[in-house]
Amino acid sequence: MDHRGRHVYANSDTEGIKTYMHNWIEHGGRVAIWTRDMSWAQNPETRRLLTEKAQSKELILCLPELNELATELSKAGAEVCAYGSARLEAPASRFTIAFFGRGGSELAVGRADGDTHVIEEFSAGGHPAFHVAEDLVTIVRSLQGRGN
Repeated sequence: MDHRGRHVYANSDTEGIKTYMHNWIEHGGRVAIWTRDMSWAQNPETRRLLTEKAQSKELILCLPELNELATELSKAGAEVCAYGSARLEAPASRFTIAFFGRGGSELAVGRADGDTHVIEEFSAGGHPAFHVAEDLVTIVRSLQGRGN
């Protein structure tokens, strides 16, 4: 089975979730982040890491609307795709693709499950969720490129 892991956190364990996300993206290589508001990245260590990735052209952000952090990262060199809250006001999906666009890419999908936050990991091509996530990023990047 290509399924790598399942990590379960209490919804109140924001530090655990932030640490997981930081560790997921800290390695070299491009990451694509599909997020609602970047709330998990509001700590100095992760902001620094994201800025470094932006400067290295290794960061793609997809979110409904620009916020302060997304604007800052865009100025640092990140590809930021704000697709508009009119298209998808409060996306239920939250995922990050590590090593985006390369063989060996990995997907982490976060979701609420009652009073817990579950993060599941998948290898490239190992689960249909990987292809759906990759397609969402590609669609939003395409829309952004056309100025829509």
